[in-house]
Amino acid sequence: MPGIRSPQWQRWLWTLLLGGLGAALNLFPMVSLHHPDLPLQLYPLPGLAAAFLVLILFGTRWALLATAIVALPTLLLWHTVLAILVLLLEMLVVAWLVHRRHLMLPVADIAFWGLLGLPLWWIVYQFDPRLDQLAAAVVLFKQALNGVAATTTAGLIVLVFKRDLMDIPAPMRQRVYSIRAVVFNLFVLMTLLPAVFFIFFHAYLLGDDMAWLRSTHDFLDYLLLSILLLLSGLMLAYWLSVVISRSLTQTAVAVQGLTEDQTVPRMATRLLEPDVLNQALVNLSLALREERHQVEMQSKRLQRLVFNAPIAIWCGRAQTDGAVKTTFANGRFEEFIGLNAIPDSTAFFERVHPVDADKLAGMFRAVHRRGYVKEELRFKDCNNRQVWLYMNISLKWTPSSRQKEYEFKQ
Repeated sequence: MPGIRSPQWQRWLWTLLLGGLGAALNLFPMVSLHHPDLPLQLYPLPGLAAAFLVLILFGTRWALLATAIVALPTLLLWHTVLAILVLLLEMLVVAWLVHRRHLMLPVADIAFWGLLGLPLWWIVYQFDPRLDQLAAAVVLFKQALNGVAATTTAGLIVLVFKRDLMDIPAPMRQRVYSIRAVVFNLFVLMTLLPAVFFIFFHAYLLGDDMAWLRSTHDFLDYLLLSILLLLSGLMLAYWLSVVISRSLTQTAVAVQGLTEDQTVPRMATRLLEPDVLNQALVNLSLALREERHQVEMQSKRLQRLVFNAPIAIWCGRAQTDGAVKTTFANGRFEEFIGLNAIPDSTAFFERVHPVDADKLAGMFRAVHRRGYVKEELRFKDCNNRQVWLYMNISLKWTPSSRQKEYEFKQ
């Protein structure tokens, strides 16, 4: 499945293919909800999930194109352009809420219909003479159900078929691949599908013999009860997703922000597996901190031992200009060389006897070929006296950076 790193032509191809697939699903609906008092049938639009799929994979611009294609069959089904405009507005607002407000896709769709549902109801009622107030409310409620189901389905499809997390826009990763998003999408889908299937299948079997919904008052009561049940189910799904994912999310955030002196905090949870995982990480972080403390203590003792050793030790790392930058020098070496600070290997030539300067330069050249050289040279010590030093220089490669490191011993 392609993503944001795909070539431009692949984005065009997949957007048109998914848009065409969604339009085909919307053009041939399987069932419809019809009430004798309503002048039009309520077709579900399953193809809207394809547009939200494009939103997750490619972003807002491509999703608007896919939405326009997916919404084209509404011109044949309902003979009005209002449905296309409403679907485009829904896609634009949902994309903005996800990218800017960091809401999950179903929550963003619910927020869209919660905030703009009443203005849209008034617009549909005013500009479509076929609909009265109740019919406009029923149409928008159906479309809200359709949008929530489409966002949930698109998120789960990407989760199943898109394995490369880095190939989708960054704001979408947390809304699709996090445990909280996955659990919430599953709970929302399990809440919606049985109810929607029952409503449409029941209406399909009854046809026009819907005596239990003949009166507008009864139908309004039925609509309000459906909205209440839907909101209750969505709130339950959100609460369960928070309960399941909270401890894991908090533990992950704590581990990411962990410093050397900190440990993973204990976070009790109502679920066994997250609680066990958190306890294991707490124990591991405590053990690592104790081990780090022991290593630091041993390192300090070793450093004191090496610094006070009776032999002179110097280590350096090769630079691009040919010099060797000092990485360590013990006290005995500084005493022999007569310098308190040794920035790099050029300091050796300031303290070496002029007669032995060429011999020292030849040692540095030879160590590149042989890896190890030894010679006796004369240096000025801290009292500016001439002293003979038996020098061993060895060349090593650091595994991480593949840089040359020099080690000198007297």
